[in-house]
Amino acid sequence: MKTLTVKREGTSTEFSYEIVWDGSYERLAGCVENLKLPAKKACIVTDSTVSELYLEEVKNVLSPLFETVTAFVFPAGEASKNLDTVKDLYTHLIENHFERKDILFALGGGVVGDLTGYAAATYLRGIDFIQLPTTLLAQVDSSVGGKTGVDFDQYKNMVGAFHHPRLVYMNMATLKSLNGEQFACGMGEVLKTGLIRDEKFYIWTINHMSEIEERIEPVLTKMIQKCCDIKRQVVENDPTEGISSPKIEKRTGAKMMYSSFIKRKMMEFITDITSEYKRVYEIGARYPDVSLTIVQQAFSNALFDNRKDVNVIDFRKAIMNTKNVYPDVIKKSLPTFDETFKDEISQVSETRVVYESLDTRPE
Repeated sequence: MKTLTVKREGTSTEFSYEIVWDGSYERLAGCVENLKLPAKKACIVTDSTVSELYLEEVKNVLSPLFETVTAFVFPAGEASKNLDTVKDLYTHLIENHFERKDILFALGGGVVGDLTGYAAATYLRGIDFIQLPTTLLAQVDSSVGGKTGVDFDQYKNMVGAFHHPRLVYMNMATLKSLNGEQFACGMGEVLKTGLIRDEKFYIWTINHMSEIEERIEPVLTKMIQKCCDIKRQVVENDPTEGISSPKIEKRTGAKMMYSSFIKRKMMEFITDITSEYKRVYEIGARYPDVSLTIVQQAFSNALFDNRKDVNVIDFRKAIMNTKNVYPDVIKKSLPTFDETFKDEISQVSETRVVYESLDTRPE
């Protein structure tokens, strides 16, 4: 069993909790018991797919710790991530007499975690919850950081709150139950994290791709630990994504002003190169979301990386970082890129002057 602490002290947004990696749910009870929670009731929130796989096992593990353990199961999928489902969960909690000292367990992927966290943040003005992520995407991203929420009509994550879990417990064995597309969605986030934040980790991931695809547990654990450690640093430094920081708000405004003159053409290029990735490589045919996640998110997010001024030239370097994975595509795409952005490349130095004049250059 391996652990990592996510902690922030001395501010209005204090939090502290452990991320635990293990090969089963056998030690979940001990981890929960160590929290010394006042809860007498626990509700396991999960979806119709995950409930068939792990609900009874988790319920049996938790039952000795609480007077009552209930389960709330909703239909699997993004379509259930809405206020109607939250309302049904509220009703379940009220009818089972849940009090503020009681607790929720989010057993599932990102939809389950986001919805459960939001319900926990708002029921009786806030109760505890624990994350039990079962998908790769949830383990490397959404279960850490305290971002919770649901969709509103066609607007994604429009309603939400920052509410940190008391514990994140990852059973690595759950990754074996994921289909190829689900696993690929998580790998897109992993590669994006490495590409934007840690070049050595990105290269390590590429070099261990065969073990990762075979889902060898020690390799997966090391990969997920690194992603969570990167996420931990981000969350501890900026837990509300700059919402409460005037300096960051000012800096973001400057970056948006800078990026506006290249954003449209950049996204057009991203669409073209993504299509080419899918066409040329088998991974695109097997896992269609991988290329979309890597290219659209990683490269476009690189433009807003707080570590430095990221411009068109930096974006070009980001594309070059994938040359070992997609050599033919890169060879074909770079001339197109250079021709598409020749005017913007010439304006990079002028843009840097804009940053300096505003005194808002990212640290």
